[in-house]
Amino acid sequence: MATQHLPQTILGLNNIAAVIAGDFHSMVLSSSGQVLTWGSGGDGQLGLGNTTTWNTPQSITGSVGALAIEAGGHQSIVVFGDGTVKACGKNGYGQLGLGHTVNQTTLQIIPGLNLGDLVVNAAATNSIGASSMWNVHDYASGALGTVYLFDVSLLGSAPGIVLPGVGTIPLNPPLLSLDYGPALAPWLSNFIGVLDANGLAAPFISVPHLPALMGTTLTGAAITFDASSATQIGLISNASATQLVAPVGAVSAVLPSTAPHFGGTAITILGNGFVPGAAVTMGGVPAASVVVLDQWTITCQAPSHAPGTGQVSVTNPGVAAGSWSGQFTWLSPTITGVAPTSGSTQGGSTIGITGTVFHPSATVTVGGTAATGVAFVNENFITCITPAHAVGAVTVVVTNPGGVSVTAAGAFTYVYTNPAPQITSVSPATGPVAGGTPLMVSGSGFLSGATLTIGGASAGNLMVVSANEINCTAPVGVLGSANIVVTNPDTQQATLSGGYTYVPNLALASITPLVAAPGATITVNGAGFDSTTLLYVGGQPTVASSLSATQLTFVMPSGLTCNTTVTVGNATAQSATSNGFNPAPVITSIPFAGGPAAGGSSVLVLGANFYPGTTLTIGGQPVTITSLSQTSIFATAPAGSPGAVPLVVTSASGCFTTVTWTWN
Repeated sequence: MATQHLPQTILGLNNIAAVIAGDFHSMVLSSSGQVLTWGSGGDGQLGLGNTTTWNTPQSITGSVGALAIEAGGHQSIVVFGDGTVKACGKNGYGQLGLGHTVNQTTLQIIPGLNLGDLVVNAAATNSIGASSMWNVHDYASGALGTVYLFDVSLLGSAPGIVLPGVGTIPLNPPLLSLDYGPALAPWLSNFIGVLDANGLAAPFISVPHLPALMGTTLTGAAITFDASSATQIGLISNASATQLVAPVGAVSAVLPSTAPHFGGTAITILGNGFVPGAAVTMGGVPAASVVVLDQWTITCQAPSHAPGTGQVSVTNPGVAAGSWSGQFTWLSPTITGVAPTSGSTQGGSTIGITGTVFHPSATVTVGGTAATGVAFVNENFITCITPAHAVGAVTVVVTNPGGVSVTAAGAFTYVYTNPAPQITSVSPATGPVAGGTPLMVSGSGFLSGATLTIGGASAGNLMVVSANEINCTAPVGVLGSANIVVTNPDTQQATLSGGYTYVPNLALASITPLVAAPGATITVNGAGFDSTTLLYVGGQPTVASSLSATQLTFVMPSGLTCNTTVTVGNATAQSATSNGFNPAPVITSIPFAGGPAAGGSSVLVLGANFYPGTTLTIGGQPVTITSLSQTSIFATAPAGSPGAVPLVVTSASGCFTTVTWTWN
């Protein structure tokens, strides 16, 4: 629950005789002798049989008949009408007086402690002649201002006799005053007395019931019952019949007595004689959300009003109830501080403004120009971002809705600073994790002596070429995107989030196919390819047909050297080479190296590098290959003249190898 800075009505609490609080818990005693507690119950101090924290009042079981309450830091003590004293809460040092050091979550009788009973008997005669007796139970005397709570009941030959509608009952002794409660019950009950400034017992009815009785000592007092008053059962008068009660409809207090000028503050009005339907005006303006809780209490919301003071008035339907003798004040905003007190002429400084009576929709100007990003934190604090302005001290103005403003002259000073750097681009934007890629970083506001990091690592070979360009080499990094940060000597920074991407180091994985006819497409798979990648086939620069980070293609050139290389390189001087590209066929054996001149014999050639596109000739005659793998060729020999002839195997790119074939 949020901290409250102004008094708030606690719903459900009425006719309260006493209020007290410990460190983290609160207690009240109702006029009927019931104790209610709330707040922290961590040490059992709420007396509810548990250690739960409650944010609403809870009745303590078995506390009816209580006369007084007291609270320690983590303890609660209750005095009952029979003189017993009970306690609960924290007891680690035996502070509850129970003879042990165990915390207690329910009220426990303190053994050997009893404040005793004081019984005062006073004879009274009611209008129908029946004799009654008033039993008044008190506990021990206290210091000046001590509250005495009396349990009063009608006893005698006719218990429970209804008091007369009209007539007077003398009081003896005259130490009591009547708190008749909101229910206007016809039974005489709940008397309260206090010690006045002279140490004499004085009648007391707590504000707002009968505020005029505070500090008054009655002599020869009597209680008068006036049936003509629908809102009162009892009036207290002295021997000369002068009424000491506040007039019906009086306003005794307004809480709080101040509010922001824009209204909306919750207000509690205390007094007497309020009836449902009562209207409230504050400074001549109707209050909002008026609720008559009982004849003593009204809640409402303060209306908006020009800063200043005004009267608070309550009007019952058709009857003026009365006005508060004090003045209600509508407050203007104030500024008590601005931090920081200086910032760049470029603007963009975040400042905090402290003060009072700030509205959630308040606006701010700094040096006459509207601030941006105004953020209402609470009624005492606002933040905003300063606009650009020339050098010098300027005013800060906070303006609430309705045009009510406050000005703090010279509260903020603009000082010259170099413009903050900015990064707009980096080229190239990718490079291998090995680092070393030459980079050109473009932007503005770069100062001599600036530093540059990529992914938190310092760049190498850094040179601030101009206010708009920095050249450097990428440091070693990790795969993925990295932030580029430029820091000027004046500590101002610029960040290009994810501005540079580290890719795998340059590598070759495979070439497909290894042999192909001129004009065919060759695919090279690998890693770390980028726009700076260069391709060399057989040592000759070759243009890549397509290029991605992991793959490139090129067209098979004609006349390529057999058993050559494919090499890739980049701007970071990285390179990778694959040997054995365009391999020449190799013949290791021919199990049957000859056949009849009539042809038709089987030909089996064993070896390596027999790839698709391979051809076979015998004696210069093309031979149809019936089966081909990288290590074998099957075919049928053609007819020929007896004698030795060449058997030639040729790859798709023109590389060949020769052995002898003999026709018999």
